[in-house]
Amino acid sequence: MPPEIVRRDVCRRLRSLRAGAVPLESAVSLRSVTQKQHHDLIDRFYNDMWNRFDKSVFAEILHPDIRFRGSLGQVKVGFEEFGEYVDFIQTFSPNFHNEVVMTITEGDKTFARLTYTGTHEGEVFDLPPTGQRFEYAGAAVFTIEEGRILEIWVLGDIYGLIHELGSVLDDAGDQLSPEDDRKMASEFPTPDMALTHILVVEDVKRSSAWYEKVLGAEMYRKSGSSVVFKFNESWLLLVNGGEPTKDKPDVSFSPPKRTAVHHSFTIRVEHCQAAYETLRDRGAEFLTPPYDWGPEVRCFFPDPDGHLWEISQLT
Repeated sequence: MPPEIVRRDVCRRLRSLRAGAVPLESAVSLRSVTQKQHHDLIDRFYNDMWNRFDKSVFAEILHPDIRFRGSLGQVKVGFEEFGEYVDFIQTFSPNFHNEVVMTITEGDKTFARLTYTGTHEGEVFDLPPTGQRFEYAGAAVFTIEEGRILEIWVLGDIYGLIHELGSVLDDAGDQLSPEDDRKMASEFPTPDMALTHILVVEDVKRSSAWYEKVLGAEMYRKSGSSVVFKFNESWLLLVNGGEPTKDKPDVSFSPPKRTAVHHSFTIRVEHCQAAYETLRDRGAEFLTPPYDWGPEVRCFFPDPDGHLWEISQLT
């Protein structure tokens, strides 16, 4: 039965039910019809479209104003943008497969629990192709209107996916010979090591804005309650405070006290006064103007949480 005819029949029966003209058995049957219609539509969405990357079925199952939030975090509106997302997934994993574990329908909404599998053949989250098979879980909420899908909100375990693919890269890089192991034990640091400064902050969003605007640091990756920045050849990791964990049982993370500094950063510059004026104009709040100590001209400024930064010119 065409979707429009089913919809009109559903509306007619609901009006009759409110008027007391439809018995309870008919109402239950009506709900079963709606559930089956939604189930068939979602089955086509995954098995006919996604698992085959067949965009020709868009017009049959999707509303022209489709709003889509994918398991990898991208948001798309309309056929064209959604088609771009389909192409992106196909490049990332040509054999990407959606398995519907279960569905629940209530009114115009249907929930689906999903399992995604595939092979990592294209770059995703700055991770180069590994050729690794992957599997991660997901869930989706569909909004159905007039027999077609109007909105899809999908949540996927992307951090599990990143960890799975990232571990493959780490393993590939860690395949060392016994001789390499002995060399690693005797030579530290090695040229491939990098130093990352962990900064505990009260508000990651606020601090991220400061590091981008004031210092001009480049955001490298954002993951939940932490953000990684690259500043020239150094790395900065902004994290929220935290309680002791198994690998640091007696140590908790908390932002610094502004009146007591245990750690600070120094940026060597050619002209301290010029750097001071540039950063001040960007919003840096300096403790004092540059001070000439003879062999060095320097001044200090804190980030929003009190981590102390210094610009220094050797004279």
